Amino acid sequence: MTKYGTIPTAAHPSSDSQIISNIKGRISSTLATTRSWKEMIQSQSLCLPTTFIEYGCRIKMNTGYFRMNYVIIILFLLFLSLLWHPISLIVLAATMTAWSFLYPVQDYPSLISSPLSSQMMLP
Repeated sequence: MTKYGTIPTAAHPSSDSQIISNIKGRISSTLATTRSWKEMIQSQSLCLPTTFIEYGCRIKMNTGYFRMNYVIIILFLLFLSLLWHPISLIVLAATMTAWSFLYPVQDYPSLISSPLSSQMMLP
């Protein structure tokens, strides 16, 4: 008998050191997808497109290819803007720390004002 609709769950790490090593592994694998900064700002590649359709296609290709570079730039600018509001920086750091430790060990769907929500409901 098959069980349709069941989602297989991976075994969760049992110790904090395994959780931290998993997080480090995810970060290093994500940062490994960055492209060369020199390639991103080559002057030969910087020319205006001739049509609006070409403009849209270029933006799509560029954001897909340099996605991690753009994420790093946005996070750096966010960090710089938070330096002028240190309390916001502390709140952000505390929230990210709590999320990074609580999210991987969550075994059950979140209950938000009575309806059941899970990752399957998110876009």
